[in-house]
Amino acid sequence: MATDIAVIGGGLIGLATAHALTKKSPGSTVTVLEAETGLAQHQSGRNSGVIHSGVYYTPGSLKAELCREGRERLLDFCSEHGIVHETCGKVIVATRSSEIVPLERIRERGSANGLDGLRMIGPAELEEIEPHVAAIRALVVPQAGADREKPGQEGPLEHRQELGYRAVADRRRAGPQDYDQRIAQILAGICWREATPEPPFAQMAKEALRRVVDKFAEAARADLT
Repeated sequence: MATDIAVIGGGLIGLATAHALTKKSPGSTVTVLEAETGLAQHQSGRNSGVIHSGVYYTPGSLKAELCREGRERLLDFCSEHGIVHETCGKVIVATRSSEIVPLERIRERGSANGLDGLRMIGPAELEEIEPHVAAIRALVVPQAGADREKPGQEGPLEHRQELGYRAVADRRRAGPQDYDQRIAQILAGICWREATPEPPFAQMAKEALRRVVDKFAEAARADLT
């Protein structure tokens, strides 16, 4: 099997990386190599599936920006590929009077982060929304949600070819020789956004990643001989 780019690791980061590479490098073949017998067998397949609203993050921070952009892109992706999800909203509660002011600050942060429809409610309306919670005030966050499909299960996410790449599981012994010596190896789990100027840590991260890839390639060759 020949490929232009190999992504090592079939968790969410690896799969998202492969999907992005197919868009950034059209015409290139991209293959995801996963050591386990299926994809997303570790933390990626055991997460809560929450689609975060970004209500807590500092306005103007990179975390707030990425959460807002990521939520919108994730919802679009789920809709496009038929992945079961819902924007069900959530409530953040104050159970004592000392928590009301901090709750107001959270609302202010959320509004500054571009979240519409945030509102404070009292115990009666809270009971209608969530009868199992008792509180004196609550903040309604309409943008919170969840995807209901685990990434490793059978379903639309398993149809990798339509996303532009192929996934190969059970590849603990795979090495560069298996892929026609043309692999650009990318370790899933380390990524950074394109930025100008390049963040100071980026070059250090790239050099560290290159050393790890070299060690992997050396170990793979030894394993195959």
